Amino acid sequence: MDYIVLLGFGIGGLYIYFAPTKKLLKIDFGLAKIYYRRAKDKGVGLNKAREHYNKLGKAFVFVSITGILIKLFFVLL
Repeated sequence: MDYIVLLGFGIGGLYIYFAPTKKLLKIDFGLAKIYYRRAKDKGVGLNKAREHYNKLGKAFVFVSITGILIKLFFVLL
């Protein structure tokens, strides 16, 4: 069960990392949408939102990989 959750985090992180920014902004109610709306120029807002989504996607993938490695380490002991 834990592996399924960790794989879900990894797949979710990859989706966030590779999905188009405008598609993510349609379903987002968080910080990236605030960055997008506060920007005076929409191009700058899209870039700021993309930076936020990249950080979020990398964090999800990192948690997934680290969790799987920790689980495998304790299984092999």
